[in-house]
Amino acid sequence: MKRFLIALLLTISFCSCTSPDVVEPTPPQDHHGYSPVSDGSSWEYKLIIDGDTTALSRKIDGDTLLNGKRYSKYMQITETKTSVRRLYRRSNDTLYSLWGKSGQPITFVEWPHLIEKLGVAWATPNSEGEPSQTDTLRVVAKGISRTVQGKTYNDVLHMEVSSTTSGSIRIKETSYYAKGIGLIENNVSGESMVLVDYSIK
Repeated sequence: MKRFLIALLLTISFCSCTSPDVVEPTPPQDHHGYSPVSDGSSWEYKLIIDGDTTALSRKIDGDTLLNGKRYSKYMQITETKTSVRRLYRRSNDTLYSLWGKSGQPITFVEWPHLIEKLGVAWATPNSEGEPSQTDTLRVVAKGISRTVQGKTYNDVLHMEVSSTTSGSIRIKETSYYAKGIGLIENNVSGESMVLVDYSIK
């Protein structure tokens, strides 16, 4: 009986040390890397613009075949409309994207959206369409912890987007991706988007 009580106390002590605010992928999906594209996965975000907050949802809804490659359809859902935001496909540790400027049809040009390697940088066309500018994406940290909306995510990747204009470099966007979960925070030009809930299939 004495041994049973000691074992019970040790179990209670161990359990009390586990923080309920630390978020782990549910279920664990290491094979998805930092950017899951499995059909049916969804994410709920809070979008903050100049102090105003709105709800934003994103989900993977089926796929499509283009140029012999299969892409997942990444949908964005707001209070007013549902639209295909981008088409994604994963290959090893790289997430590729087909996309277009806001309000225009998706183009058929593929470019790396996220290369999950520390220190690797890659150039893309400027997102604002300025011919004199280029965007450079770079993973500046990997395996870090990040607290978003009171929840701590472990094994997080930190990516920065910088633009170059006439030799001047500025950081214009930062993103954080949790392994097995996806994008948990994005900050760009006075806008912030933070993850509230998710479901990975």
